[in-house]
Amino acid sequence: GLTPVAEEEKKALLRSGAAGSVYVGDRVAVVLEAGGLCTVWAYAEDKNVVQEDLKNALPPSSTPFKVSTESIGDIPDVKTTVYHLVLPTGPFADWVLSTNNRPGKYNVAISLQLRPKS
Repeated sequence: GLTPVAEEEKKALLRSGAAGSVYVGDRVAVVLEAGGLCTVWAYAEDKNVVQEDLKNALPPSSTPFKVSTESIGDIPDVKTTVYHLVLPTGPFADWVLSTNNRPGKYNVAISLQLRPKS
């Protein structure tokens, strides 16, 4: 199961200055920030499979959702893609997938941020 982490590891996984909770398991961490951002950190043998799986989980064109894709960041060895989900009434949510080639415990982060209704 997932267990809460010590304060030092919590600070390493939360965004700078963010408050929230962090739980870890074998090769996975779940970060729940007070502002509503949820991120899953994991280790994946094949990061391309994770990206394809996330793309396949996005709403199909037969739904009211429109999906646009944006590549962001200029950090070497890090690839970040944002999938913006929009309804006819306005922005709904953003899925963010980041992968990296750096050595470490996690090489994939998937975040979901719901957008407030205006």
